Amino acid sequence: MRATDPEADPDLDEPEILRRARIALACVCEPGEPGLADAIDRHGPGWTIAALLRGDTALRMPRRDAIGERLAELDLDSQLERTEEIGARIALPGDPEWPRQLDDLGARRVLALWCWGNADLRLHALRSVAMVGARACTRYGEFIAREWSAGLAEKGIAIVSGGAYGIDAASHRGALAVDRVTICVLAGGVDNVYPRGHDGLFTQILERGVLVSEAPPGEVVRRRRFLSRNRIIAALSSATCVVE
Repeated sequence: MRATDPEADPDLDEPEILRRARIALACVCEPGEPGLADAIDRHGPGWTIAALLRGDTALRMPRRDAIGERLAELDLDSQLERTEEIGARIALPGDPEWPRQLDDLGARRVLALWCWGNADLRLHALRSVAMVGARACTRYGEFIAREWSAGLAEKGIAIVSGGAYGIDAASHRGALAVDRVTICVLAGGVDNVYPRGHDGLFTQILERGVLVSEAPPGEVVRRRRFLSRNRIIAALSSATCVVE
């Protein structure tokens, strides 16, 4: 991306270009990037992109230079094409599918979400419970997670979890066993699912639920992103249950 691109216009007001600018910023930042969401709200995405590209010190952001470098290397059209190619979609604040409860995250709120699957994220997040717990769990813990998730799902409550081994996987499987919706929040791109051993589970979630990530397609899993994605799991859900 260059300073002459329409997305870098400080006076940007065309809706479609504004959307592209917001997606561009979501592509290059780390989840919950300090200062970025506030800069966008205060000055607009066009001004923020222009400031990042020129390294403007008026931006109070610890990783300003690193984000500016990533932005300069970003091929936004390729990212959008990849999203369309896999059949995913992008939800931004204000979109019909955007879960408004995510705005409660304040300064570390989410800029965009990549959603892949047949379920509507906002609709199902309205009545949802996060079911989470240990990866190295006991068989009894797995049993409880499956049973509770199935019971809640049968009452029309979507199960939200992170797709990991252990309690997360058991929770998703409980909802799927009764043919109900489950939401899986990933630490990497929706096309780069982790762990690989759950490929079959993720395929089922695509059919009857939705995979969600604030990272764009192609982004690899990084350790710190497991913690940052947990804020999304908690914010999406009406309640959080730690099984084990």
